[in-house]
Amino acid sequence: MLRAFQFRLRPNATQRAMLERILADNRETYNAALQERRDAWKLARKSISYRDQQEELTELRQDPAFAWIACDIQRDPLRRVDRAMKAFFRRCKAGQKTVGFPRWRSRHRYHSFGFSLPVCRERSIKIPNVGDIRARGGRSIQGRAKLCTVKRDGKRWIASVVCDIGDAPEKRPVSRAVGIDVGLTTLATLSDGTEIQNQRWTKRHEDRIASKNRELATKKRGSRNRLKAREALRRAHQSAANARLNYISQRIHLCPKCGLILGRDHNAGINIKQLALSALGISAVVAQAESMQASTRESCI
Repeated sequence: MLRAFQFRLRPNATQRAMLERILADNRETYNAALQERRDAWKLARKSISYRDQQEELTELRQDPAFAWIACDIQRDPLRRVDRAMKAFFRRCKAGQKTVGFPRWRSRHRYHSFGFSLPVCRERSIKIPNVGDIRARGGRSIQGRAKLCTVKRDGKRWIASVVCDIGDAPEKRPVSRAVGIDVGLTTLATLSDGTEIQNQRWTKRHEDRIASKNRELATKKRGSRNRLKAREALRRAHQSAANARLNYISQRIHLCPKCGLILGRDHNAGINIKQLALSALGISAVVAQAESMQASTRESCI
């Protein structure tokens, strides 16, 4: 079973420059590979495969000017072009109205690269020909790391590591089930009547986003101030997205063992109660029995 672990990278100035150079080089390789495929078919009706371009890259790497990037990273744009072309022909064969021929990539439309079998340590990830980069994440890596994707997110760098954590857990009989309906007025409604409110994070951040949009519109194209305004707008959207994501991975508690689903605050209250009872030396079973006896007495009175 595969699972992805995401980390925030903390490269130093030298490592950041190297990552930017890798993106720039891979973008040029992507555009060149796409141009070669297009010209070969347009001029000679010849189809070029991923293996053909891979062999050409091997020949180019005889020149030290091309060999400063790890081979696996340099093949990543070739794999992307191959997937894009296959998807294009699949849409053509299906008879879709909009088939969408693969586009050339500018600096603002090429933000990531990948490589296989990454070396992941406790607080760092090793990128070939770049070195160990400090990494911070919420969960430690489990299993065997198989693939790593490094992405530039504005001024931040994110690494997503795909790991093989072994066989999937055995299926267990359902001991408790609940239905979840995703709505508009409420974020979700459970079959037991629990409603999870929709906080409408985009609406809460719309004033800030609108302000950053107006600032971006006043900047001259190609200027440094426009790049700064673009980054400020990106962070405004990212803030709303993070708030939405945090409200969703944190408001519902799902137990992987017994299948219990309930509100996060409700579950926290139960844990606090059990902790207080254990501190007093009272078990939860005894407390529940005493509570039932007390409610019975009140109903009799």
